[in-house]
Amino acid sequence: MTALQTGLDALLPAEAPVAETLQAAMTAGEPASQLDRARVLVMDDEEVIRDVVGGMLQYLGCACDLAATGEEAVALYAQALAAGKGDELVVADLQVTGGMGGEETARGILALHPAD
Repeated sequence: MTALQTGLDALLPAEAPVAETLQAAMTAGEPASQLDRARVLVMDDEEVIRDVVGGMLQYLGCACDLAATGEEAVALYAQALAAGKGDELVVADLQVTGGMGGEETARGILALHPAD
């Protein structure tokens, strides 16, 4: 049997209150009502990772968008931004086989904020 090795790398330029509330909720092991309005975009090319991370964040009260590719993540982020529902946190796989990884995705998302 071959061992499956999976890792999750995350680039988290979150605002301090969201990150601190998320950390406290994860430590306490219970949902955090302060996160009820937090929007999180999760990008990973592995479906199981997207589902697990998205499920955990939803349990904590976050609204989640899930993307399989960096291109899809940038498109979802742009749609949410245009609708006035921007994401407070982006969790991205840094290494995506055959596609845009987390670093390129971050550049694409940052390009949507030219004045910042």
